[in-house]
Amino acid sequence: MILLLRSKLFSYHHLASASPLHATITPSIHRLFSTFPPWFDSPVIDPASKLLFTLHSHYPPKSESIEAPEEISRLNGSPPVPDSTRQFLREYGLNEEQIKSVISGDPRILRTDVDKRMKPRVKELEEMGFSPSDISRVIVLSPNSIRLGSMRQNVKFWLSILSSVENFLKVMRHNMFLLTCNVAVLVEPNISFLKESCGLSSDDIRQILISKPGVIISYPQRLKEAVQKADLLGVPRGTHRFRDALGILLRTTQETFDSKLDILKSLGWSEAEVRSMIARYPYLLSVTEKNIRRTVCFLMKKFGFDLQVIAREPYLIKLSVDKRLFRRFKVIKSLENKGLLRSSLGFKAMSYMSEKLFREKYVIPYKDVIPSLAEEYQALRCKEGDPNLVDLNFKRRN
Repeated sequence: MILLLRSKLFSYHHLASASPLHATITPSIHRLFSTFPPWFDSPVIDPASKLLFTLHSHYPPKSESIEAPEEISRLNGSPPVPDSTRQFLREYGLNEEQIKSVISGDPRILRTDVDKRMKPRVKELEEMGFSPSDISRVIVLSPNSIRLGSMRQNVKFWLSILSSVENFLKVMRHNMFLLTCNVAVLVEPNISFLKESCGLSSDDIRQILISKPGVIISYPQRLKEAVQKADLLGVPRGTHRFRDALGILLRTTQETFDSKLDILKSLGWSEAEVRSMIARYPYLLSVTEKNIRRTVCFLMKKFGFDLQVIAREPYLIKLSVDKRLFRRFKVIKSLENKGLLRSSLGFKAMSYMSEKLFREKYVIPYKDVIPSLAEEYQALRCKEGDPNLVDLNFKRRN
């Protein structure tokens, strides 16, 4: 990827001056390096060469046979990028790959004063109980946090909710903006709204923050709109399903929402049934049209389920035909054909089982009777062109 970017920028260096976009692109690239020292702003050094120099300095080609472009060789005589940042990161246990990741995530960190900026930020974390390994995780997850303003207020706020540094770091894995978001403008209004208007407890807020931090850090108006949609679907406020629905609805545009309703209605369900299905299992909104149609078709043609059964168990639509349903169906049918299982076995219960439980119940016990069963089960995959998975073209109900 770096080599591709390097080659594209090198091409830009030769062609940009002839392009009508030159006047627009050049200032954009120039602004990217606006935090670099005066020597980097020399009028004789064009922006593309500056970016090439930075890439070559911090991501040198793996192959020794790849030579640096002439522009980089020319720039190599310029003052080097300070190594104090790298040394500082090494002191906190970051390896070279992690250092590269931090720099690529926030290149401006290279020009940040270690003594005036980074060390004070790290000291704040130490004073709040973060170990050196904890601090290294913070830096990797949110590189810009140690070069910006004080994060003491944000960290204290999150720790008051999450109770431990470990929980805080778990949430940071899913949302790196915990340290930089405006708590007073975004978070506090959202928490008050969820508690006072939606009936959520402090423990509910903690669970949402751990599993769906984007809900708490979203813009208040967007959160209110998501709650209104959940109400229209009939999801009871204060329930576990309500928390799930908020996480999904905040990521779903109105266009996507309407499209999923139309897709499900085209398979034969009424709008009331579709809304009830989504209310029961909000993650339906995250399933693609192709997978919805293939899974519903498979459940009906192979498992013998009708629309009413699927409507009562909408979670089934989220299950993968390729990775779960097809493989399990073939194993069960193989056992039934050999008289090892009764044909009335409930496919619904089998579909819900974890992979470990299914193997223990239906694969491992029969390895002596059907030696190839385990190997075949592992290799089974439903082919894209399987004639049994052709769209049934269900008609819309009146």
